[in-house]
Amino acid sequence: MLFFPLVMSFAGPAVTGSRLVVRTRRVMVTSGALAFAGLSGAVVGDTQLKDVGIFVYVGVFFIVSIPLAVLVQRTRPDEA
Repeated sequence: MLFFPLVMSFAGPAVTGSRLVVRTRRVMVTSGALAFAGLSGAVVGDTQLKDVGIFVYVGVFFIVSIPLAVLVQRTRPDEA
């Protein structure tokens, strides 16, 4: 539960490139921040904040995974 917000927060800035990449990066960083909010709800026992985390895990990550799949398919590996 802790790794998803960390991965989304740090993987977002690592992605660079076109307009699609910039949008994907913004959504990744936003989903990481919202996932941290959901995680804080679990810590303090607030179920409304936990619901934010559940929405991020299910909804926003699905939205992020589609452009990420497109980016991975478009990217050609560097030849050694």
